[in-house]
Amino acid sequence: MSSFADTVHEAPVAWPPPKRLKPMAGLSPDGMAPRAITPAEVTERLSSRLRDLVGPGRRWSYAEISARTLIDIRTLKAYVRGTACPNLAKYKRLVVVMGPEVAMDLNRMLGWTPRIGNDPPEALDLNALETALLRADQALTQLHRSPPRGSKPATPQSGLAAARAADTLPEFAQSLHAQDITPTAIAARLSYRLKRMLNADGGRSISDIAEATGISRGVIEAYVAGTACPNLARYFRLERVLGQELGIEFALMLGWTPRFHATRDIADPVIADLHDRVRACLHTLARIKDAGEGSSLSGRP
Repeated sequence: MSSFADTVHEAPVAWPPPKRLKPMAGLSPDGMAPRAITPAEVTERLSSRLRDLVGPGRRWSYAEISARTLIDIRTLKAYVRGTACPNLAKYKRLVVVMGPEVAMDLNRMLGWTPRIGNDPPEALDLNALETALLRADQALTQLHRSPPRGSKPATPQSGLAAARAADTLPEFAQSLHAQDITPTAIAARLSYRLKRMLNADGGRSISDIAEATGISRGVIEAYVAGTACPNLARYFRLERVLGQELGIEFALMLGWTPRFHATRDIADPVIADLHDRVRACLHTLARIKDAGEGSSLSGRP
């Protein structure tokens, strides 16, 4: 079987009643053990979610999903029945078309819970702070390097800025249409991120990852080389072991941006220092303005 193919296995064909959330029995708050994330477990969870979303009387028809994702109807029905586990490319096509609800039960294997729209009070959104600092930096840069009158400052390239913020390649910072999410696109992004994580200080070795996930060393080497696209179960094993960083390129591919948070005990000293510096700058600006007004007054006839 091709390394880019779906995984097909024996599973019950009978459809249980639709349900909103898979029961948490046997699932610890920290998620499942990596080796417990099997194709059968993944297909059951994906099937449970798809049955709520696809089919007669549901939000999506098979024909509509097939047209948008280029996944044939027969394969879609296999996903809904729970008789096939998609590869990562087809799964990401489903997510980009149908939305993050498709991933809810699968993400719970990693110990995540659906977001209710409110961040905990001890969390601080660093993206908001970064945006404010970037605006301040741009303003100070423009003041320091004022262009000749009549010219306009250069507009920063948003694609490059996004790539720098996510520590990725510019071509990986762009979102893709569902039909452009191919096994090759998935393999290239997974390869890039795995190489960065393996080369990081204190990073895991391929042998470590193989031992923790139960995926053979040869298969992981193929992922690192960019010659294979994992099925969904193997990808979730990898993410369970390596963490959210593994999915940065995939988040950008879907048009999302990574969220970064810090607890108050970490962020407050940094913010206090920045606040002191901003106040010092404002004080200096006030003195400059006062001095300028004094000199202009003394120079009047």
